[in-house]
Amino acid sequence: MRKLLFTGLFVMTSIFFSCSKSNKVKNNKVNEIKKDYFELPLGEISSEQIDKYYPNIRDTFKEKAICGTERLKMKQNDNIIVTIFHNTGTFDQMVLCTHNKRTELIDRKYIGKATDFDNGQSHTIDFKILNDNQIEFKQVDYKYIGINTEEIDTVKYYKDIFTIKENGEIALKRIVMKFKLKNL
Repeated sequence: MRKLLFTGLFVMTSIFFSCSKSNKVKNNKVNEIKKDYFELPLGEISSEQIDKYYPNIRDTFKEKAICGTERLKMKQNDNIIVTIFHNTGTFDQMVLCTHNKRTELIDRKYIGKATDFDNGQSHTIDFKILNDNQIEFKQVDYKYIGINTEEIDTVKYYKDIFTIKENGEIALKRIVMKFKLKNL
């Protein structure tokens, strides 16, 4: 009787571990597929990743430096992923991008190049997410005013509002304000 009980227990344990191991393998494969299927690389990215996830985007840049991406918390309930692609060195060039859940690039819009007083001028870019489908970029040009002075004034101000449509296309509304320098 004891031998029969141990044999039954052994068979049941073997079946349990066999099924458990099979489910783990199946679950790991699902997770691996999900990762490749739904996620874009973030942070600094390689040339291969750029070619795969951001095809032809480097054609936009004259100077190629360190490239990286950041995901924006927009379009959370849809099948659209929104990122900003950065090309950075002593500057920061930005491109707003949308992808589908298969990580295929849908649309991209060049934002601009932030600089730090190259040739006596500075161009800054700041952004704020307005809601799930709109983001605002503020771009300001500063310049030294007068001769031999450290005084700086605003030259130009842009405010771009990008709307991410349901199909992932990006629409732009631009507001431009020009300023007259007071000492020129």
